[in-house]
Amino acid sequence: MSLRKNISGLAVAQIFSYIVPLLQFPYLSRIVGDSFLGAIIFMLSISQMAMVLTDYGFDLSIGEQIARGRKNKKWLSVFYCQVAVIKTILLIFAFMLIIGALNISGHAFPIQLTLGLIICVMFNAYNPYWIFQGLEKIYIYSALVIISRFFGLMLVYLIIKIPEDYIYYSWILAFQAGAITLISHYFVIKWGIQIRRIKVKNIIKQLKYSFDFFLSRACVSLYSSGCSVFLATFGGSLNQVAIYGVAEQLYKAGVQVFSPIISALTPYMVRTKNYIVFNKILLGCLVVTVVGICTGFLAGNQIITLIYGYGYQESKSVLNIFMIIIVASVFGMLFGYPALLPLGLGKVANYSVIVSGILQILMFSILYIGIFPITAISVCITYLICDWFMFFIRLYAFVKYRKFNG
Repeated sequence: MSLRKNISGLAVAQIFSYIVPLLQFPYLSRIVGDSFLGAIIFMLSISQMAMVLTDYGFDLSIGEQIARGRKNKKWLSVFYCQVAVIKTILLIFAFMLIIGALNISGHAFPIQLTLGLIICVMFNAYNPYWIFQGLEKIYIYSALVIISRFFGLMLVYLIIKIPEDYIYYSWILAFQAGAITLISHYFVIKWGIQIRRIKVKNIIKQLKYSFDFFLSRACVSLYSSGCSVFLATFGGSLNQVAIYGVAEQLYKAGVQVFSPIISALTPYMVRTKNYIVFNKILLGCLVVTVVGICTGFLAGNQIITLIYGYGYQESKSVLNIFMIIIVASVFGMLFGYPALLPLGLGKVANYSVIVSGILQILMFSILYIGIFPITAISVCITYLICDWFMFFIRLYAFVKYRKFNG
């Protein structure tokens, strides 16, 4: 399937993904208040960290293998079964991560919220997105995302009416995840992918091959989702989590604009190594990024007030930092797997975020021992340092390779 069709399909899905939070969170911030909103953001961050564990980087590792030619029904069936076995084991550790994070935080969360979160993570674990990406049929998956998020948006307005109803938000997410996963498996079965007998040694081999991709994703999670979790656990106030989360949601909405390009471009570049197209996309992303940054700096206060209401003005200072981070995020993604995998430098992309993740742990430790106060701003600055460090490593590797190899 063409690069253009996949990008178009994902673009529509991401536009919808951009609109949904802009409709959901203003409503939630006004209905549930800043403390419960902070709890929701904390819960979302934990779920994202758990899903990084269960995803295990398969969308990249197996997606790469499929893009390189292992795309017949036999190979796809083998991958399908290997992933199912591995993810079942990883789910146990994901549940332990969720329960451990909630207990360490010191905040009392209702059992309904926790149970919905666990079910959401379970459904996401068995999501076969990597098949759609590897076969370059992301446009089909995008349609499922759009439909499920539309119904999820409606459920937020129908179910959450008073502050205490925030506990049902995780169940709405579980519904969305379940719908996407179940319908995705319908397509998988339709394409003739079947359950096959697989060897334990091949499962272990796949586990080892995907480990670098997983480790890189886990380290990225440390300085993305991990920031909210660290702030909630050791910052002592869910209000600070809400201040951080409001700015982060706007930042993520901006980054999501580029996600369809990255997702569709990676298998395309592995297959074609067409750097002429890559450079054109790079220039287009630069223009969009500059416009977004200027908008954030100049109109950030008005945007925050319009979307979230009064009481979140402190988020503007955090948003300013995120406007600097977004440059490294966007171009770090472009000079990551899309640029480096075709050159055989996938390990550089992985190791760049591993090193950044170690740096994040070091900075969290500095904050924890009290050298600097744990606030939304200080935590966001650690994010900035890590993301720019990751970007410079990837850019240096790419420029160095092109300089000596043409």
